[in-house]
Amino acid sequence: QRLANDVTAPVSSATRTVMSWFGEGGEQISAYFDAATKNRNMKRELKAARARMVQADKDAAELARLKKLVGLIEAQPSRVAVTRLVSSTGASSRRFATITAGANDGVQNGMPVLTTEGLVGRVYQSGNAASRILLILDANTTIPVKRVTDNLPALINGLGDGRLEVRPLAAASTPFKVGDVFVTSGTGGIYRP
Repeated sequence: QRLANDVTAPVSSATRTVMSWFGEGGEQISAYFDAATKNRNMKRELKAARARMVQADKDAAELARLKKLVGLIEAQPSRVAVTRLVSSTGASSRRFATITAGANDGVQNGMPVLTTEGLVGRVYQSGNAASRILLILDANTTIPVKRVTDNLPALINGLGDGRLEVRPLAAASTPFKVGDVFVTSGTGGIYRP
């Protein structure tokens, strides 16, 4: 029995070592392919995370723009009167409108007329109970403005046909994009910033 143990022990040990080596090799090969799969998954997750980061940057920029707009709205002076527009000229290059508020309501010549969407024009003639408004669409209207995102100065001109033209003050090509928001700059003193 001892002799048999002495003779078979080295063979068993060698066999066990070889089997262990193959077992570890199999685990290593399996781990290699598993790592490749994990690597592909991590690359996919990284790509998705980058896309979310880009979207988050866009959202942050939009939020900053909206906060500026809210700040501008909050900084507006208190309203003088709430009224309705009852008529407007449509066929002429001179663009006027009539509102149902006048001097009795505190309305004075030169005051800006605003809606929830922005500037409509300014009071041209104030009567006791109604006022005539010169609309920003009028062909003789020029309004100094600035772009909200970067304060780039520009001029808005009424074209008299229901459209507005936005022109940069610099003579370079037009740097404006669809969706740009403009506010009055206060230059010239007619419209407050």
